Amino acid sequence: MAEKAAQQSASNGWDNQNKKSNSSAEGEKLVISLQRYVEAGQTWTRVRVHSDNMELAADIVQDMAKFFKWIELDSEAEFPDEYENFQQVSAMN
Repeated sequence: MAEKAAQQSASNGWDNQNKKSNSSAEGEKLVISLQRYVEAGQTWTRVRVHSDNMELAADIVQDMAKFFKWIELDSEAEFPDEYENFQQVSAMN
């Protein structure tokens, strides 16, 4: 019911019904947030997964894609520590 009201009250743009879930898996930071976007009668949902653990983030995205039967999705990833480790390993070769 609240979701329907939020959808009706949202004009074009991201609604203010940002839902976040915080958790700690093995002491690691994990934040999953969802936002609904409405434009010209179309509705999209933005899901953001924030984690310092690349493997954990990948597992979550893969599980969500399988559960929701997503065929296509856009994604961005930033793991500066992993990138730095990669640069150090590639410099050794």
